[in-house]
Amino acid sequence: RLATSVVVGGMTLGPRLSAAWQHVLGDVTPVTTLSFASGGTAFEIAGAPLARDSVLLEAGADLYLNAQTTLGILYQGQVARNAEDHAVRGRLAVRF
Repeated sequence: RLATSVVVGGMTLGPRLSAAWQHVLGDVTPVTTLSFASGGTAFEIAGAPLARDSVLLEAGADLYLNAQTTLGILYQGQVARNAEDHAVRGRLAVRF
């Protein structure tokens, strides 16, 4: 993780960066056994398979316009051999 703050034109900019590796141990397909409360035979539900190894990335910055207002942007990504997931979020926070 890296983070810092820089004063730009009387405002504070706070960029940040994070990277991580995620490794799944054991079975990569989540399975659970369920049954209805009223009875009956139990059944299994399998979820989407997880990537065995993936890289998690996050990069963003907050611009503190003044003591009450912050403008921010954030990128989050997860990249694996056979799958990718990306998101970008913006944020405006006004405190009063």
